[in-house]
Amino acid sequence: MNVFAWGFDNKCNPNILRELEKKGDLNIKVWVKQTRHKIPWSKALIYYYDDLFIFQKIEKTPLAPEDIIIKAQKFLEEFLLMQVRHQINFCANEKVISRSVDDDIYLFYRLVHFFYEKLTRENINLVIHANIFHEGADFVLYKMAKILNIKTRLCMQTIFPGKFIIINSIEEFGNITQTRPKLYKKSNYKYEFSGKPAKLFYMTNIEDAVFSLKELKKNFSLESLLKENKIKLIISFLIGNFSHIAHFLDANGRRFRIPILKTYIQNMKTYSKNKVDLSVPYVYIPLPYQPELSSATLGGNYTEQVKIIETVSRWIPKNVKIYIKENPKQMESMRSTGFFERLNNIRNTTLISGKFSSFELIKNCQCVALSSGNTGWEAIQMKKPLITFGYAWYNNLPGVFWYKNKVTYEEVVSWKNNDIDIQKEVRSLTEHFGDGLVDRDYKSLLTCFDESYNTKLVVNSILASI
Repeated sequence: MNVFAWGFDNKCNPNILRELEKKGDLNIKVWVKQTRHKIPWSKALIYYYDDLFIFQKIEKTPLAPEDIIIKAQKFLEEFLLMQVRHQINFCANEKVISRSVDDDIYLFYRLVHFFYEKLTRENINLVIHANIFHEGADFVLYKMAKILNIKTRLCMQTIFPGKFIIINSIEEFGNITQTRPKLYKKSNYKYEFSGKPAKLFYMTNIEDAVFSLKELKKNFSLESLLKENKIKLIISFLIGNFSHIAHFLDANGRRFRIPILKTYIQNMKTYSKNKVDLSVPYVYIPLPYQPELSSATLGGNYTEQVKIIETVSRWIPKNVKIYIKENPKQMESMRSTGFFERLNNIRNTTLISGKFSSFELIKNCQCVALSSGNTGWEAIQMKKPLITFGYAWYNNLPGVFWYKNKVTYEEVVSWKNNDIDIQKEVRSLTEHFGDGLVDRDYKSLLTCFDESYNTKLVVNSILASI
């Protein structure tokens, strides 16, 4: 079986691919990886993240057939929303941040041609991602594989220590127990519940917008850059080395984020509140960090978060309020002034600072509404009903209602816990999960970790799913 692999090198162990070749009779023909160091054992055609995402260095390839282009055009908008992250959140230079929408549209079609050529010329039978696509180019690869009826496998690490999800399509993510076969006949997996949900490791030591603005001013404002590098720049000016000056300014393009971030912070001060009345009936909507996986991919038809709020506004009785909490890690991306003005136009809504306690908002609400994300899992643990609009891994758990099933507000808020055994439900769910780590960021959840043993676990789980 010929494989196109995405990832498996930076936050994962590349030996997983090597062992898949040995044990699974798989041939890794094409590999998109992050780090640029050579892999001696790999004979694959190797390409790099940054070349596809940021630098847009894509080799010249033949055009894909017209019928393929017509099918691909349907997901252009989703690609553009994902691509935003590279222009703002992770921009490294002036050239990247100054790109227009046109640039990304042209990139989209170049990627369509590129992936079509690689998938067809190399006779690819399986496309496998170490993490669910959400950055743009990885999304195009997935969609091209689906158009060409090529088998896909998407992996994603979970908050359950040593467990990762393996699915064939993004739609399966929201319906795992009904669509994915069990990898284990019976699971003895235990997950400790302590009443109040624990704060996850990626939500500690948060660097918010105010902190980031201070750092940007300190390191990238034009004034600070000129002060710190004045001697080098003066010498370059005197000897006529203007290309060096231009390159220096381009390499420090993050200074262009400063006024945009300032506007976001000011809008939060203008439109949000630090205190709200928790005694009135309200639906709690936690905003996810954007653009990111929980909204960009798992949001489904509700990638755009204001669309969820507008839908909930029509869905609830007139006497019920909507409390919307900003994500504490949110920056300026996808938070233009238009976002706040549109939000302000929806009745009974209150935007709340990201510093407000999410647990208190869950505890006192009628229900929680969101596309997907960890706040939904916190609501489940706190025995609160939940309505989801996207593909959440917990969609099949008790107390979770999928909006697409046309549930009413009364149905959702009248749900009672009735002493449901969450441990039992989790154990049943994890029978469909793989064993091991495909993302080293989650290693902190484990009490011990052995690289070679983990490789064995991951390889066996992936092979069992194919």
